[in-house]
Amino acid sequence: MDDTRKLVVFLGINDWANVSHGLARAITAHSEKWRARVIVANRHVYGYQEDLCITDMSEDLFIARVVEASLVMSIGDGDYRLMYSIYANHFPACPPIGTIHVGSAYRTYPGEYAKADSSLGFKLRLIGADSYRFAHGDPLAFPFLPCPNAFEASVPPVESRKRLRVGHCPSNANMKGTSIIRKSLADCDFADLMMPRRHLHYKEAVAFKSRNNIDVYIDQLNPEVGGFGVSALEAMAQGVPVVASTQHVTSHREEIERHFPLPPIHHVNPNGHDLLPTLKHLADTLRLDSLATLGWAQDNCSPEAVTKYLEPLLDSTQDSPKP
Repeated sequence: MDDTRKLVVFLGINDWANVSHGLARAITAHSEKWRARVIVANRHVYGYQEDLCITDMSEDLFIARVVEASLVMSIGDGDYRLMYSIYANHFPACPPIGTIHVGSAYRTYPGEYAKADSSLGFKLRLIGADSYRFAHGDPLAFPFLPCPNAFEASVPPVESRKRLRVGHCPSNANMKGTSIIRKSLADCDFADLMMPRRHLHYKEAVAFKSRNNIDVYIDQLNPEVGGFGVSALEAMAQGVPVVASTQHVTSHREEIERHFPLPPIHHVNPNGHDLLPTLKHLADTLRLDSLATLGWAQDNCSPEAVTKYLEPLLDSTQDSPKP
C-alpha cells in the first residue's frame, strides 16, 4: 500500500550526532500526516541503516526522492552546499525549505546564519536548546529536542551505591572539558570515572550497553556550549542522571519552557569546582534522580512526544489551501 502521508526530507552533507535520523524514525513511526527520510552525502561513521547516501544512488533516484517531498530540511549544522547545489540545478519551483541548527557553527556565527536563513526563505528553523538564545525572537525559530534511540535500553535504578560509577565520553575532549573531569575525579574516594577507549567507532547498541554500567553521566563542562548533547538525552532515556554545565539553557528557561520543560540535568560550573559535591549528592539520591530523569525523557523526547511537538511545526510550512 502506498504511503500517502506528506514527506519531509532531511538533506545535508552529514547528519551530526545522528539527530535527523532520530527525528525521521519518530515522525515516520508516529505521525498520521508525515513520513520522513534522511539523505546525506557522507555516511555516518557508525553506519546507521537509515542513511540514504548519495554515493549509493543514481541522480534520477536522488532527484525523485526530493521532488516528492512536501518539505526539505537542511541539516549538517548550517552546511548548505547540498541544498544550494540541488535547488540551483534542478528546482526552479522547489518545495518549502527549512533548516536545523544544533552545533558549534551556528553557536559561533548566529547573526550570519540568521541572514542566510532569511535570504534562502526558510519557513522553519529548528534550533538546539543551548543556541535558542540567539533566535528566540524569530517567529520561524523553535527550540527542539533530539529523539534518542535508547529507551529500550533503560534499566531499573539502584537505591544508592558506596562508590558511584561515573560515565563520560570524550568524543571531543577539549569541548567537553574532559581534562577537568579527569582531574576532579582522579583522587575521589566515593566515585570511579569510566570512559570508553574506542568511543569514535561505537555503534548505538554498544554505547547503550556500556552506559547501562554507570550510575551518572557527565556530558560536558564548557563555558561556551553551556548546554546538553544527544548523548545526554540518550543517558536520560536509559534512566541515567546527567551532570553538565547548562548555563546557556537555564539562563533562557522562560523562553524555552514556553515550548517544553527543561530536562532535570544537574548543572555544575564549567570550571568543575562543584562537580564532586554534585556527584556526592547524587550518590545519596540515585534512585529518585533516576526515576525523575527517565520520566522527563519519556514525556518530552520519546518518539511519540517529539512527533507530537514537531507535527504542527511541519504543518506550518505548508501553504493553506485556497478557498
